[in-house]
Amino acid sequence: MKASINFLLLLLALSAVATLAGEDYYKILGVPRNADEAAIKKAFKKMSLKYHPDKNRDKPEWAREQYVKVANAYETLSDPEKRRIYDQRGEEGVRQHEGMKNQGGGGGFQGFSHEDIFSQFFGGGGGGGGFRFNFGGGGFHQQHHHQQRQNIHEDLWAQSDVKELTIQEMSSFYRREQVWIIFFYKSGQEESKRYKDVWKECAEKLYGIVTVAAVNCHEEKEDALCEEFGVYSTPQILVFPANIAADGIKYEGEMTYQAISNFATSHMESFVRLVNDDNFEEFDKNDADKNKVLLFTSRKSTPPLLKVLSKEYKGRLIFGEVRQSSKKLIEKFKIKKFPTLLVLTDGSLYLGTPYEGEFKKDHIVKFLREYAYATKQKTAPAGSGKLAELTQKMVNEGVCGESDEKLCFLYLAKSRSNEQEAIDAIASFAPRYVNDPINFYIANSQNIAYSDSFKDVEGAPLIVIIKGKRGRYVKYDGDLTSEKIRNFVDYVVSGSATFNRLKRNIKWVPGSAEL
Repeated sequence: MKASINFLLLLLALSAVATLAGEDYYKILGVPRNADEAAIKKAFKKMSLKYHPDKNRDKPEWAREQYVKVANAYETLSDPEKRRIYDQRGEEGVRQHEGMKNQGGGGGFQGFSHEDIFSQFFGGGGGGGGFRFNFGGGGFHQQHHHQQRQNIHEDLWAQSDVKELTIQEMSSFYRREQVWIIFFYKSGQEESKRYKDVWKECAEKLYGIVTVAAVNCHEEKEDALCEEFGVYSTPQILVFPANIAADGIKYEGEMTYQAISNFATSHMESFVRLVNDDNFEEFDKNDADKNKVLLFTSRKSTPPLLKVLSKEYKGRLIFGEVRQSSKKLIEKFKIKKFPTLLVLTDGSLYLGTPYEGEFKKDHIVKFLREYAYATKQKTAPAGSGKLAELTQKMVNEGVCGESDEKLCFLYLAKSRSNEQEAIDAIASFAPRYVNDPINFYIANSQNIAYSDSFKDVEGAPLIVIIKGKRGRYVKYDGDLTSEKIRNFVDYVVSGSATFNRLKRNIKWVPGSAEL
């Protein structure tokens, strides 16, 4: 009895010491204190996914803070020596140990600060926006004992268009703008191998229309990733709509290309209008400032390729499809074969510029590109080609407001002396856009009330491009360098940017200091 009481008191003492010493690393990773190396690594993968920046866009700072805690816990518990010290003396003991071993080293990953980790995790320096940690190699600085087993599983997707999705590449999934279909499999499972050729066929034929991916759920590979998707049995197929908030939809049909393709493309967004003999004139007259694209087809449903093009060119081109039953339109446009794709040059005369290449996405995109911007370049009013200072009078007269037909590039600076380089850069490239519908302005950030409109901290430097008449804006989030700002302007002027709704027009704040 006495021994049991002493043991209980010892446990309580150890618990108190751990609490006083700082963070509970085991609790942060969600593992028991006797967890082995594999369990700790798996928990770290799972937590990294949970706090992935693209999954927490509404609270990035919170995600960053949580990730730093997880990274610090993993760095300690994955190192046997540090773990032993942590178990005995807590977080402070590890810090003291590291300080003695490397004077000036402030803890964290060997050779890394938490800022380094964060910049990689949040898209800095790794390219593609994803984090670039080599989990397969056993962490950040350790070489574990699995190298000899790296090649024991067959690569099912070599020389194919299948996208092998791993933890390091989850950013591309979280940022998806088209339908994804994912095949969850185990590389050593015969039932999974049975569908290898079907999946490769799906990837080849749906290339550019639907992203065809695969996740290896073998326990030594991406088991944490499969748990993230709620997949616990293989093989399994999930279809994910372009809406990143939408859950995956389980496919339970035949394992054939046609059946899988039909199911996946049925979840695509479509901005294609059905045009017939009765509504053609209405189709032609509406959205008069945009070019129209018509597909004459023998199919009874909208082709997936037309759906994806209608989404990518939304706001720039208007897409319609004409079925074989619309005899009058087919006769008036002199259609001889199906499918025929053409851009209307004068709908009232039933004229069009036909596309004569292969019906492949890349080829059609090249054909459509000039028509996506042609009307805008011909009819939109030109800008001044100069960087001007925005004044109270100009704001009161509607510049950048609801009566302004042009795009309004607005640089809200905090200090001219500290930001002169960026101001000079904008002034230098503004003349390039003299023939484009955009004007360039600069103003003291304290003179413009905007925090409620642009969802930013009022008074801080900010660059936005406003569609005043449409009540829309798009915000620039990059570095204040000439090249990057110019690329942003090009992106917006070309019509590629997605604008947000402006809650209210900008307002002048009188009495503030001049820039």
